[in-house]
Order: sequence, then C-alpha cells, then structure tokens
Amino acid sequence: MEVSVCTFNIRYGYAADGDNCWENRRGIVCDLWRSRRWDVVGLQEALRHQIDHIREQVPNYAEVGVGRDDGLSAGEFCAILYRADRFDSLSTGTFWFSTTPNQPGAKSWGTRHNRICTWVHLRDKHSGQGFWVYNLHVDHESQEARERSSDMLIERVRERGNADPVVVMGDFNANLDNSAITRLSATDSPFPVDTYLAAHSGDTSAYTYHEFTGADVDGKIDYVFVSPDWKVEAAEIVRANVEGRYPSDHFPVSATLALPS
Repeated sequence: MEVSVCTFNIRYGYAADGDNCWENRRGIVCDLWRSRRWDVVGLQEALRHQIDHIREQVPNYAEVGVGRDDGLSAGEFCAILYRADRFDSLSTGTFWFSTTPNQPGAKSWGTRHNRICTWVHLRDKHSGQGFWVYNLHVDHESQEARERSSDMLIERVRERGNADPVVVMGDFNANLDNSAITRLSATDSPFPVDTYLAAHSGDTSAYTYHEFTGADVDGKIDYVFVSPDWKVEAAEIVRANVEGRYPSDHFPVSATLALPS
C-alpha cells in the first residue's frame, strides 16, 4: 500500500496579510492541491470557511476535526482531509495540549492560544490495511508547552487502539535541534522517522517558514514523522508559487509512504 500525505499550515483566514490575504491565495492553494492529489492532508490554522472552500473546490475528500475553541466549529482546526474513495474512518478524536486534554478550549503551560491534536484511524478500502494519522499545531511561544506537548503526543500514540502504523504531522513551531523535536525522533519514540531527513540523506539545511517571501525565516518547523514500519519512498518541501505569490507563509511538507505487502 502506498499513501501520499501532506502537512499544510494554510495561514489563518482572517489575518491582516494585505496582498497575501486568504482571498488572494485560496485559488493557489486549491490549484496546488488538485495538481498533487494527496491522499491525506493535515491542515493547521484552518478556519471553518477555509476548509469549506477547499472541500468545495477539491471534492471527494472526507474530513475529521473540530474547532479548538469549543470542540465544535469555533476557532482554528487541525483538520485531516482524506480521499473518501480510498479510505474509511474507523475512529477519530481531538485532544488539547493541556493539563485537561479532553476539555475543549483548554490551555496550559504559558500558552497564548489553546493548541490541539486531531487524529483518525483510517483503513484502506482495497487492502484492508489500517493506519493512524495525528495532525497538530504546537505553541509558538512557550518552550515548556512544546516539550510537554511532545510528551503527551508520544503517550497518546503509544496508547492507540492497536499496532497499526502511524503518521504524525503538523506545525511544531520548533527546529530540528529543539528538545521538543529531538525527543520525537529518539530511538524509543513510536514515530522516530523524520520523512524529509530520511529521503534527503539527513539534510538539515531545509526550511519551511518563510513569511510569504520564499526565504528562510525560522528554519524547518513543519514535519511528517512516521513509525519505522513505513518505507519512505519520497519527501518534499513544496515550494510552489505563482509569480512570487505563495499559497501560505509556510511551505507544505509532503511524503510518499509504503507498507510491505
């Protein structure tokens, strides 16, 4: 079974970004999506109206996720969109990176915003193979929150319902040498493989955050991690733009993964 996945921070839809506002970028986002035809996409900073527009323009994707403010539709989502013709959802949920992870809107550890992880257990309709996907957005200010979020994520993945393979992706707001990332890639992590590093011989010079400039602003903070049972066939930091206009202030990160038959 081969699966293409992508993590994509699409930038908050009401941000005062001038020429780079959502209305000027959404066509680029949808064109890129249609051209790549990813199987599973994890979104960050996505508001309800942004997700609705994408699903209208790029049909045949199912969705899981909730708004982080109320556990329903308010605030940013870490939605997971997946091809409805390929996969069934067996179970799904969202937890808050906080001391009360099941409480909608909760926040802890000095964060300005509440932060969430949405997960789904998918099953391939053809092969019957299941796999888990976790999509998250970690705090951008509090190092304590980043570290505790990593610990909570590892714990939640270890406690998943079965041993099916795992994909973990999102905006971690941390560079490769940050302890919040090194503990995820440690040998005892349930998902230690950074797909980009695996596909590019450990190249640590890549970056994903660029503030609509295309230039390195804050290094590589967006990741796709996987459990060791996946074979990483390819990975890419997607730098596509239209005459210098980018779909977001982050580059999406994609990976093509395979499981032994």
